[in-house]
Amino acid sequence: MLSWIEATMMKKQTNYTYFRFFVQGFFLVQNFCLFSQSLDSVQTLQGVMVSAVARPRVSANIGQLQSLNMTSLERLNAVQLSDAVKYFAGATVKDYGGIGGLKTVSVRSLGASHTGVFVDKIPISNAMNGQIDLSRFTLDHIGEIQLSNDNFSTHLQTASFYSKSSQLSLISARPTFDEHQKTQVDVSLKMGSFGLFNPQFNINRFLNVARKPQLISLNADYQKAKGNYPFKLVNGNITTTETRNNSAVESYRMDLMWQNFSDSRQDYFFKANYYYSHRQLPGPVILYNISSNQEMWDQEKSLQGQYNYRFADSTEILFSAKISETFHHYMDHDYLGPQPLDHRFIQTERFGSAAIQSRRYKGFQTSLSSDIFYHKMRSNLHQYAYPTRLTSLTNLALNYTLQSVLFYGHVLQTSIFEQAESTDIAKNRYKLSPTFGLNFQPQKNPNFSARFFYKETYRMPTFNELYYTNMGNTNLLPESAKQFNIGVSAEKSFDEKKYIAISVDGYHNQITDKIIAMPRTNLFTWLMQNVGKVDVWGVDATLKSGFDANKKLNFYSEISYTFQDAKDMSDVKLQTYKQQIPYTPKHSGSIIFGANYVLTLQYSLMFSSERDRLGVNSPRDRLDAYFDHSILLSKNFSIKKTDLKLAFEILNLTNKNYEIISRYPMPGRQYRLTVKWRIE
Repeated sequence: MLSWIEATMMKKQTNYTYFRFFVQGFFLVQNFCLFSQSLDSVQTLQGVMVSAVARPRVSANIGQLQSLNMTSLERLNAVQLSDAVKYFAGATVKDYGGIGGLKTVSVRSLGASHTGVFVDKIPISNAMNGQIDLSRFTLDHIGEIQLSNDNFSTHLQTASFYSKSSQLSLISARPTFDEHQKTQVDVSLKMGSFGLFNPQFNINRFLNVARKPQLISLNADYQKAKGNYPFKLVNGNITTTETRNNSAVESYRMDLMWQNFSDSRQDYFFKANYYYSHRQLPGPVILYNISSNQEMWDQEKSLQGQYNYRFADSTEILFSAKISETFHHYMDHDYLGPQPLDHRFIQTERFGSAAIQSRRYKGFQTSLSSDIFYHKMRSNLHQYAYPTRLTSLTNLALNYTLQSVLFYGHVLQTSIFEQAESTDIAKNRYKLSPTFGLNFQPQKNPNFSARFFYKETYRMPTFNELYYTNMGNTNLLPESAKQFNIGVSAEKSFDEKKYIAISVDGYHNQITDKIIAMPRTNLFTWLMQNVGKVDVWGVDATLKSGFDANKKLNFYSEISYTFQDAKDMSDVKLQTYKQQIPYTPKHSGSIIFGANYVLTLQYSLMFSSERDRLGVNSPRDRLDAYFDHSILLSKNFSIKKTDLKLAFEILNLTNKNYEIISRYPMPGRQYRLTVKWRIE
């Protein structure tokens, strides 16, 4: 029997290596800070917060960036993060069906493990399988979602931000208070088809401690759904209506945050988080056997904090830290063995980051950031390796502005140290990854911009890929990706009553040493191997516009489109050579049309062309194209000091059980009612 008690002491040599590396990284950042700035004695005045509702538009921004602000998120009325990400050009959400199904995102066909998820600049990581489940994130207290691909940011970031091929950033909303207001309470309830019950509660308390504004926020939500939706099962000429079973989900989350408020010089927060979910896993629909008896539990406890200070000489520092423990439990009650299949994993994470940015010289902006991750995995798997990983990321970035042209570049040093309670240990890895680009934004026409970037990224194999019993391969090389992008953005306003904004990007991605599962000696024994090469050519385009007919009536539209030609270039001798990679549509996108008058009426459409479920493209194994239509009707009320919003939705209006993943039918027509109260 394997022990769950960790060793209390590491080997002396391992301790010395880790300690030396940490000290070197710390003093590197510290010395840079001392060189770049000095303290000043300027007194800081308390800031005044001014707020307004922003239109959901695209501006001619620097860099390749898509965003959904609070106005757009309110209109989407999304329940989970995955519901909103589907509207980004270039993003492909893999949805395994139902509200409780696993949901991951792949951007520009690079794979889910290449997409980084960040909450208020702090990275969300998963050393076990590298994929972040988007269904665990709710949007009730999110102010903005951003998706970028070029690793460019005018704001100071952690080194982890530069290590990913694309960045999905969640920015928490900050409440606005009236002059004499101290407390703000938001309560909402979503109810819908298939047993959906989702109450949420947010309370924000404004405090003035030693003449310094402080904010304490408590956010909590509970979600439950049966998920027993009907679907059509086709068997030759016979079509029957079945019911999706084993699809129930129950989860709850709680965040407690303390942060400063209305301070132009510094930002800081401390947050404690708890998340729990129990999901039944609806297996694939197979003829004569549509039942499933698998379930999964997830539990995470985390504590994190961040401190950001801006000096008077345009120097800025950022410190971030996080500790977390994640418990993952999977059971298959139908496993053909003496006992049910019962796999348990405990993942421990420690994260620390220090960064500095300086704008002391005209036209130049430099930054240096250094991150350290410590991951440890324990499991009850037989002959498990009990791996431990120390990851160091150090990024040096430089931006230079010359009139209308911005040049930027950075270089990322990745160092990974592996330890395991096994004789078979993966090698330590070291990698230097460069990025450079430019942005042209005419001074006479700031509403137009053109851009280009090239970058290299590096994905280390996950613990499962390296050490999973009877399947892992400790000789795996990291996946490497090269990306080229060229794009333009433009915006035009007409008398403040009309606006139109367009953004188009063309790109070419190359992935080498892609990790895939290959049969070792037979179809029952598999091994992870570096045999994959993928070549991607694509286009992302967005169009947003609005028109104010009068003071009470306005119209808006948002359109996104993606073309992706993603070919497997692994081996000319294989049948998959130059075939479209699985689950990657050549054409996809979304359309939103809406009107505001006494109430809001909105129509939205998500569409995708045919996809192949196997590496060998064949009409027999091809998933049909789909069009998902939805209607939203909402109304806002104000009664004394209470704001009330009612929203009614009809999702999947045409009642089509399309599939995003083969044999995992999506729900048909469903209804959802949302009630939101704000008490001030």
